[in-house]
Amino acid sequence: MAEAKMMESAKGVLGSWIIDGARVGMLLKRNGVTVNWFAEKAHREIFVGMAELAEKTGGAVDLMLVVEHLRAKNVLEQVGGVEALTKIVDETPTAAHAEYYLDVLRQGWMARAADKAIEKFREEGPTGGTLALGGSLGVGPDGRASGRPFAPSPVHRGRHVPRAGNPHPQLL
Repeated sequence: MAEAKMMESAKGVLGSWIIDGARVGMLLKRNGVTVNWFAEKAHREIFVGMAELAEKTGGAVDLMLVVEHLRAKNVLEQVGGVEALTKIVDETPTAAHAEYYLDVLRQGWMARAADKAIEKFREEGPTGGTLALGGSLGVGPDGRASGRPFAPSPVHRGRHVPRAGNPHPQLL
């Protein structure tokens, strides 16, 4: 995935959150977005500051509150100052596209997590454990996030032993 598209989506998520704090904040919470989803250090700092602010204010997030909160944390200049935050908001046409931005951001995060897992495998070799992307996100057999670490189904004497809820054993 193009780095530029991922960076624009990160800005879109942050800008959408500033524009429509309550709705986008709930969307981020519902999707389990964490700081790890953001590749750029400045975006990570902004996200952390906004998350702290939302928790402190009960969800209220707007540009002035974010600026003041980041200033109080002494990170405003590290993220590019008021100009960078204003630019993020100005370049976000509408918060209505937050779901799209979030989807692209998720794809970028999963790609980075997969790259890290592959690199770790190349360096350390198989460890006999489970393959987990991003620490707690596993990828299910359909290629989608499963919400739990990936672990292969148990095998007994060459036959597939079904997990609970899978009544159809298949030969391997």
